[in-house]
Amino acid sequence: LYWTLRDMCGFEGLSMLFYDQPDLVHDMLEFWTWFLIELLDEPLSVLKVDHVILNEDTAYKGQSLISPALMREFMLPRYKKLYPSLKDKGAAVVDMDSDGYNGQILAVMYPAAIDAISPIEIAAGNDPEVILRENPGIFIHGGIDKRELRFDKARARVEVAKRYRTAREFGGYIPSVDH
Repeated sequence: LYWTLRDMCGFEGLSMLFYDQPDLVHDMLEFWTWFLIELLDEPLSVLKVDHVILNEDTAYKGQSLISPALMREFMLPRYKKLYPSLKDKGAAVVDMDSDGYNGQILAVMYPAAIDAISPIEIAAGNDPEVILRENPGIFIHGGIDKRELRFDKARARVEVAKRYRTAREFGGYIPSVDH
């Protein structure tokens, strides 16, 4: 939802619209949510889809691109329409794709409107163990720090082993390169 509006308006344009024309943003998000539900109704009625990924990229390195208050006002109500629609059609996991720091997003969106978030980018301050501990039942993937893989095999092996220990301990986690 956010990604689409950002593509339509540009990052700065959308950022300004949240404050200058909030009714327009509500209308745009409402339309896009309706459109996605309508678009997916027929195919999801005949196809079994286990995992739906909603591309958003709603975060910077250290925080979300929009405040938690704006997420609650603009994003969450639409996700609360989209999420049950996808679940009712059999989607086992609704996953938000967002690079950057995901803590603020999770505080707003999980568990009410998503089941998963990815790719758990380590350079942005995400920690798979913390996410799994603080968000019981969440599904994640990513979390293997790409920066650690550029060195020797021994250092890469340490990074991968660390993430697989977390996956074994908590479950709900598929370690993979974080971006």
